[in-house]
Amino acid sequence: MKRNGIRAFLVFFACFLFWGGVAAPVSHAEDTAAASWLTVVRGGVLAHDVGLFGGSEEHGADLNLELLFVSPAWMEKLWAPHPHLGVCLHTDNDTNQVYGGLTWEKVFINHIFLDFSLGLTLHDGDLHCSHHYCHDDKDLGSAVLFREALELGYNITQHHSLSLIVSHMSNAGLSNDNDGMDHVGIRYGYSF
Repeated sequence: MKRNGIRAFLVFFACFLFWGGVAAPVSHAEDTAAASWLTVVRGGVLAHDVGLFGGSEEHGADLNLELLFVSPAWMEKLWAPHPHLGVCLHTDNDTNQVYGGLTWEKVFINHIFLDFSLGLTLHDGDLHCSHHYCHDDKDLGSAVLFREALELGYNITQHHSLSLIVSHMSNAGLSNDNDGMDHVGIRYGYSF
């Protein structure tokens, strides 16, 4: 898929997530209906390609939106993770991504929570660069990458939270090119 095609898909997906999770007017009845399948909507700003686990070639910020869904009953044996879908749109026209997977959440006393996420991401970044056709030296190696994230947050009220997130995406060495990419940021969450 060409870079512009992926970018158009990511913008469409971001609009879908935004409309379904944030922008749609929510009455009490709709809030109750959403709670039957959606648990949390989180959005924020992430520092792009910060280089925690490798080099940093791209710079700027990502706008991030993520939906966490109710854990299906059959996932109880896996400690009841929440399926999630999300999108990161880069503000300076570099690598964008759409991702999905599972999130495990642990709530501690004093409203503190810790989330661990594991899944896959589809991106529009460079796979195998050469100085002849790439705008940078980021070699991600594959259009589909593994994505892990760790998030530490505080539930301000029953519905509102703030959190710090660190995420990493790479192909885990399945390709010769595996620069990977790390993001760090802050997010606001609304729980149904």
